[in-house]
Amino acid sequence: TDYNSQYHSWWVTLYDSVLSQRPNSNLHLIEISPILIEVLTSPFLSSVPFQDIFEDNSPHGRPSIYFLAALIQYMAITGVNPGPAYAPPNDDTLIPEIVANYMGIVDMISLALDAAPTIPSTVAPVTTPPSAEAGHV
Repeated sequence: TDYNSQYHSWWVTLYDSVLSQRPNSNLHLIEISPILIEVLTSPFLSSVPFQDIFEDNSPHGRPSIYFLAALIQYMAITGVNPGPAYAPPNDDTLIPEIVANYMGIVDMISLALDAAPTIPSTVAPVTTPPSAEAGHV
């Protein structure tokens, strides 16, 4: 993963900005793109044509890519592997390869999240909470 790209740097800058304004927040970057690329290039989905995942070369996605991104976010935020407790819609919403390989994809995401690096902030941690007298609440 190229953590020096402009795209990634933009997210780190945003993260740092929010954290500097809300230093006691529990913020974490969720590295969706590297995991998404891993899933898309896996044996589960590597044969799926680009146009079945993306609308154009910008790339604006179709429902399947947004489902996978949301699945990664859900699992990262909740720490829950939805496993067989959830069944993806078996209609035209998602490409059939996702529905057919759902459990393998979920397991792959779970392993990737376990191995994902923590992206540190460049903002110095706050050691003392802001005082109420200083006008902070």
